[in-house]
Amino acid sequence: MIHFLTILLFILGVGYHVMQKVMRLRRKYPQFNLPEIFGTFLKEEWDSLIVSFLVLCTYQLFLFIVEMSQMVMPQWWDKYLMDYALALILGYAGQRLAYKYLGTAEKVLSEKAEKN
Repeated sequence: MIHFLTILLFILGVGYHVMQKVMRLRRKYPQFNLPEIFGTFLKEEWDSLIVSFLVLCTYQLFLFIVEMSQMVMPQWWDKYLMDYALALILGYAGQRLAYKYLGTAEKVLSEKAEKN
């Protein structure tokens, strides 16, 4: 159950960041509609989304290793539900960092806007 919930929280974290960027692009480029902006984002940012998927796989592997080796985590880890909190943080922050270094959607939309 922990793996299902951490995957769900991770995806929510990624989704929060993606929607934050899409809404920012909508405000910056009002001449484009939401499907066009969202489509451009997915087309141009597939690499950052793959990096987020790799971060998710790494985190799930970490949880699996901790579980299989029966590693005893510090008391505060369980008290503050760090498995779940870290999944949400890694989803958001991982996508944010990947977008920062790999992001091209804004450049493509800017070029499209200049052509119109």
